[in-house]
Amino acid sequence: MIYVVATIELAEGKREEFLEAFRQVMPKVHAEKGCLEYTPAIDQETAIPAQPEAREDFVVVMEKWESVSALEAHLIAPHMNEYRSQGTPSVAFRAPRKFTDATEGIPHRVRESVAAGRPFVLCRLVETRGSTPQKPGATMLVYADGSQAGTLGGGCVEAEVKRRALEIAAGGSPEIATFQLDSDYGWDDGLICGGRMKIALEPFGPESDADYILEVARQFESDTGAIEAVVFDSEATGLPAPSNYLFAEDGTLIAHCRAELQDGVAPEAVLSRMPDISQRPRPLASHGVAYLPLLPRCRLVIVGGGHVGQAVAQLADGVGFNVWVVDDRADIVSEERFPTAERRITGDVSKVLPDLEITSSTYCLIVTRGHNHDEEALYHLAERGARYVGMIGSKRKIKMIFDDLLNEGISPDALRQVYAPIGLDIGSQTVSEIAISIVAELIAHRNRGGEVVGRLPAVTLDVVK
Repeated sequence: MIYVVATIELAEGKREEFLEAFRQVMPKVHAEKGCLEYTPAIDQETAIPAQPEAREDFVVVMEKWESVSALEAHLIAPHMNEYRSQGTPSVAFRAPRKFTDATEGIPHRVRESVAAGRPFVLCRLVETRGSTPQKPGATMLVYADGSQAGTLGGGCVEAEVKRRALEIAAGGSPEIATFQLDSDYGWDDGLICGGRMKIALEPFGPESDADYILEVARQFESDTGAIEAVVFDSEATGLPAPSNYLFAEDGTLIAHCRAELQDGVAPEAVLSRMPDISQRPRPLASHGVAYLPLLPRCRLVIVGGGHVGQAVAQLADGVGFNVWVVDDRADIVSEERFPTAERRITGDVSKVLPDLEITSSTYCLIVTRGHNHDEEALYHLAERGARYVGMIGSKRKIKMIFDDLLNEGISPDALRQVYAPIGLDIGSQTVSEIAISIVAELIAHRNRGGEVVGRLPAVTLDVVK
């Protein structure tokens, strides 16, 4: 689910008119676009800074959306601007995501295609052996008109997959295609990988298992993880190939396609080797089944919108983090400086952070403009149970802050979990290099279950027991 929250400053005397117009207009504007709920009210339960006492010149508005792809317009419809003043929202809302690579855009294309009644063939790499240009999970959609979305790595293999997909689109059956990357399927420049690839080609559309593939797309864009099991070897499993099973984060079977169930339960051949989605596993092929994780984007809260925070935000968005940025300077937390941020929050960290939603999957990064701001931010984040808390600074500054926070009652164990200094040791000097080192550390922490190799030396706590 996507929550859009903003404080809308209104022209004088327009509050009641706005509320009435909002209630009448917004359902008509968004009813068929995935907006599930509208709340035009001052809502103290939302994860935003506390608002000033009720006045007539502003209103807090919250929308609840089904998915990112459903969020197609800004919070307030353009024809309602007459009610607004020129004030700046204290909490900026999430803009529609700009997809950063071919694979990430696939769920969006799936939803668009089904909604438009446009069938397609889903081509996915489910197993590789040896050297191959792509790894399991690589995806391509092929349409009957010959157009495509995504890639399997190009070259002769992709061309042959596309040819077979067009045959399936014309009325053929789903299949598993095997390619040995020898001279027959070398690349155009003559280079040969020498590996083997298995690719599942499955037709989907309004009349062909649309509900299943829409559920896969929805899970891909949800805030929780899921995992899809694709059977690609009938002999190894005793099951139809290809057949599909979609599991929620807790292992519950939530959808299936061309599948065989046993008393409503997925067969043991599928369940026995299913990875734990909480460990953010990579795609895995085992005993005739491909396990393709649908991993949620982790939230990254960046406290401090200066040059480093800005550079980190841009990089982090491109590698799977939903960025929230917090700063007390409205001109710094602007859409121009943070165009990809999911939320841009203006306010004093001492008021914003205590009420901000922090979960066990949240990453927090402290890169403010000064020692006091860093210390205040760490005070409010160190013991919140975030998955990662990191703070920029010299060892001397970090030591001073840690000593202060120990005196203020923050536990030594909590401070030992803080990554400070932040970033991998790559000899970074410029802002861009520093941002790269920080984001590399975030990626390593996320993808390796908290294990980070190549960290800068941590600050040692001096605790007298």
